[in-house]
Amino acid sequence: MAVQLKPEQEQELNAIAAQGGLSVDEHAQRAIEQYLLWHKDFVAAVKVGLAEADRGELLEHEEVVERIERLMAS
Repeated sequence: MAVQLKPEQEQELNAIAAQGGLSVDEHAQRAIEQYLLWHKDFVAAVKVGLAEADRGELLEHEEVVERIERLMAS
């Protein structure tokens, strides 16, 4: 598989690889691995939320606002 990067992305990736002990390919593989893990977790969380919604386990607008405010305050 080949991935086309924007010139500035390729330049930045080359600079990162030059600073450390990993090749450009190794950095790209690690980044893709992290993205795939994140995507798997995201899809699982969405499924949980949809199941909760199907069961009628929804929050009122005020509760959502309170939770967001608590998160932002910490």
